[in-house]
Amino acid sequence: MGALSDSALKAALGGFILVITWMRLPRLAAIRLPGFAVTGAITTFLTMIFGATGPFNAVVLSKTFPDRLRFQASTAAVMSLQHLVKTAAFALAGFAFGPWLPLIAAMILTGLAGTWVGSHILRKTPESRFRLVFRILLTLLALDLIRRGVAGMAHG
Repeated sequence: MGALSDSALKAALGGFILVITWMRLPRLAAIRLPGFAVTGAITTFLTMIFGATGPFNAVVLSKTFPDRLRFQASTAAVMSLQHLVKTAAFALAGFAFGPWLPLIAAMILTGLAGTWVGSHILRKTPESRFRLVFRILLTLLALDLIRRGVAGMAHG
């Protein structure tokens, strides 16, 4: 009672990403450390509900840092910290990580490899092209989330 379905959450997240991606917002870089701590706590909590840490953080942080390299580094740092918080929360809840360690290790290694490749591409990409491609990819992701959410609500 009162809980949103997975389909509704997907559609809501897709809508949020779509709106924030194209909405003009003031740069959030003027926020001081306490503001970032509060923002981080809120986004960490919301990503535990939505489950889409990457797109959620990317859309928020893209509005904060005008330089793509600072944006990339900040996104990586924020996501690492959020994943550590989530890991601690799941450990406290009693989740057994042991059987999943090979998969976790593979995910970490492929994440590092993807970051390495992406960093090289990012350094060669002009800022304006990066911003356009980034917004287009976020839009496609958001539209797919909305599509899956609506399809799930229609079937369930």
